[in-house]
Amino acid sequence: MVYEDNEWKLSNIDNIPQIMDKVCVFSAEQISALKTKYPNNKPLHDRLNTIEKYNNMIDGDYVEDLRDDGRPLTKLFKIL
Repeated sequence: MVYEDNEWKLSNIDNIPQIMDKVCVFSAEQISALKTKYPNNKPLHDRLNTIEKYNNMIDGDYVEDLRDDGRPLTKLFKIL
């Protein structure tokens, strides 16, 4: 199920990558907004940095960039 146009709708299994991409974009926007709103809150920034790492792991574009740069995906897991 996805929330779209102010209502919950059933989604096709083929839409899962697009849904994950939307979640990643939304999360990145929220992280950025919170970092800007609370620039001097170190505990918040630490937590948001952790969330950002996990968010990047499911971001298809980020993973593709790693592959394009020739970085093995095992290095991604060492970040965490």
